[in-house]
Amino acid sequence: MRAPGGSPSRARRDTLHDTGHATDGAPPLGPGRGTLPHPSAPGAPPHPHRAATPAQPRPRRLRVVSEPGFAERTWRVLDAAIDDIYEHNSNKLSFEELYRAGYNMVLQKCGAELYASVERKIRGRLEAVADGIAAKDGLGLVAETVRQWEDHVRATAVIRDILMYLDRTHVPQHNCLAVHALAMTLWRDGVIRRPDIQPRLVGTVLECVGRERAGVPQDRGLLREVVRMWASLGADVYAVDFEAALLQSSREFYAREAREMIESLSCPEYFSRVRQRLAEERERCQLYLEPSSEEQLVLQVRQELLQSRVQVRAAPRRDPAPAPRDGRRGPTRGDPPGGEGGGLPRSPAPGPAPARPLTAPSQPPPRRPCRNWWGWRGAGWCRCYRAAGRRTWRRCTTCSPTCPTA
Repeated sequence: MRAPGGSPSRARRDTLHDTGHATDGAPPLGPGRGTLPHPSAPGAPPHPHRAATPAQPRPRRLRVVSEPGFAERTWRVLDAAIDDIYEHNSNKLSFEELYRAGYNMVLQKCGAELYASVERKIRGRLEAVADGIAAKDGLGLVAETVRQWEDHVRATAVIRDILMYLDRTHVPQHNCLAVHALAMTLWRDGVIRRPDIQPRLVGTVLECVGRERAGVPQDRGLLREVVRMWASLGADVYAVDFEAALLQSSREFYAREAREMIESLSCPEYFSRVRQRLAEERERCQLYLEPSSEEQLVLQVRQELLQSRVQVRAAPRRDPAPAPRDGRRGPTRGDPPGGEGGGLPRSPAPGPAPARPLTAPSQPPPRRPCRNWWGWRGAGWCRCYRAAGRRTWRRCTTCSPTCPTA
């Protein structure tokens, strides 16, 4: 007997629980207490009113089978593409295909081989670049270095985009440098730190800075680019390769200039020239040097032009001896008595005053309280200043100089 909604009636459910079996083909009840087992229990029959859930298929794991010679063929494609990138012929390349080639090499466990091949390729290109730079002299050396540096940075950015999957998977797993960092390191070690390039390059830039300090105009744009190259390779590279030599040359230049200015300029002119030099160094750091060098360069100017060289010598003022009345020299203090120039023994002439370095004036000594000061929390007066019976103030002649009202 069923209810109007199609579900078994209450009597039918009671019969199932009491007898433990169904009379109309329903599944048998489980053992014990006449109850049905849970549908999720092992060996339990499916629920009569619940549809069976279809089994979900497991995802198939992709198996990559490398073909014989796949790595060599793929690298030949990437090798030719890198040559075209360095030679400014990248407009005919398909970057999608190149990215897929690098992706497939990493996917087929050839990432280490690809990384080593890229390193050898960039190193070989930079050796040829360094040979071309070493053949230049003077400003031509600086201009060629800047030109090749710009080409290397542009080519490195394109190669990094092609090998992006290599940077994302192989580089973190093997704890090695990324492609861009690898290219910058090879440029640093193979080009600007090459023994026949580094001293000449640094010396040429320092000569340009020295000529500009002497008043000769220089190509500031070229100097700015070569200084930015050192800074782009890292703060330590800029400090070690260029800034140390810059500070040493600045120290020598201003020491020599200080000796010349002391002999030829007056004191106001000297200090005016020092202010001008300080302003020039600050402007130079803003135009083409690194801002981190400004503080040290200003300190060099102050040490060489002020603290180490300038000394104020106060010479005593001596009055000329009085002219003799009758053509003979009158008696003086140091002549023996009874003769010409007789008198008291002469005291030794005072020597020149000791030299004092020109430094900032020292702080005044702390003021001591006046003994005649009377009052509370500053709301008082000096007894030497107050007139009898009136609060009129006048200059005190007996009060201590340290009196607050003095």
